[in-house]
Amino acid sequence: MQGTASGGNLAPGQEVTLAPMMFKVGTITSSVDVAIRLDWVSNTNERDSWAYKVTAFPATPLWQTEASTTSTALFSVKALSSNVAWASGGNSSATAPVVIRTTNGGSTWTTVTGNLTGQDLYCISAVDANRAWVGTGSGRIYATTNGGITWAQQVYPGMQSPFIDGIWFFNDGTGYALGDPATTAAGTYVVLKSTDFGQTWAHTASEPSSVASEGGWNNSFWCTDVGHIWFGTNQTSKILRSTNGGNSWLTGPSGAANSYAISFKDNSNGLVGHSTGAIRVSIDGGATWTAVSSPTTNPIQGLSFLSGTNSAWISAAAVPYRSTNNGTNWTAQTVYPISGTLNHNSFADTSNGWAVTSNGEVLHYR
Repeated sequence: MQGTASGGNLAPGQEVTLAPMMFKVGTITSSVDVAIRLDWVSNTNERDSWAYKVTAFPATPLWQTEASTTSTALFSVKALSSNVAWASGGNSSATAPVVIRTTNGGSTWTTVTGNLTGQDLYCISAVDANRAWVGTGSGRIYATTNGGITWAQQVYPGMQSPFIDGIWFFNDGTGYALGDPATTAAGTYVVLKSTDFGQTWAHTASEPSSVASEGGWNNSFWCTDVGHIWFGTNQTSKILRSTNGGNSWLTGPSGAANSYAISFKDNSNGLVGHSTGAIRVSIDGGATWTAVSSPTTNPIQGLSFLSGTNSAWISAAAVPYRSTNNGTNWTAQTVYPISGTLNHNSFADTSNGWAVTSNGEVLHYR
């Protein structure tokens, strides 16, 4: 594409506003990088030039970047409302933990790491703008009650986990935490329950068994109520579920390994995403799983299946996808260019969701 704009004879130091230039790029259905070069010519002699790259979108991107306060990897995000969301991460060397929070719908994000040091924060849960929990790569749980100004370790008894995969709290103070088995040999997972916002924790009456080298995945952990719990593992066809608050556990065969992400919109209907990009759907609470067509072969790192709707979102590489028919079909969504890969997503409702990346970027769907 080419275009010109010209001005008359200019005196030294004189400024002139050139007429706007418009270029038609044709119909596009996804973002396109457009190279633009501006040449300044006087009396047929080129005097100066600049080159620019512009990204053209088919419309305003559905996912827009927000001003994050960190470039450290963000591993987990929790959306609570159109205004409040939390995210956590680290540098994978346990030397740069980070927690950020927004209370104004993403207009600003604030670092609220407080006194946390020497940890990587792989999962986060929250119930409001003040109370949140993080799980670490060393098997610890920390909580804040003052919006991240200070954090305190919440010690749990008995067998200790080397890695906390997920934490989930409800507004009444009931919460669950999932930890990897304490040994690489065959053993059991660490599943904890609290009824007082984590002031005290206890192992659930039954903790599911594991084979050698088995473990869960951070954020592959979901609860719909205080009785129904699901989590994914690194084993082929092994998704664990409880319908009685962890008193007993059942296994549902998903047909694929590495269940990186899991989400249920109610006690019956759920989706799971795998490291190969495979997607499985369940309509019986996770007892059985059926393959559906996937739009990607990239690992699915985040999955949100929204209660009371037919809508679900997945995050894969640098692309978010949405389904409006319970996972049967998926459509890629536009996003401002990002430098990292999408690590996780979380939605408060169908109009407000956030995703975070390996380079500390925050994206907002609205």
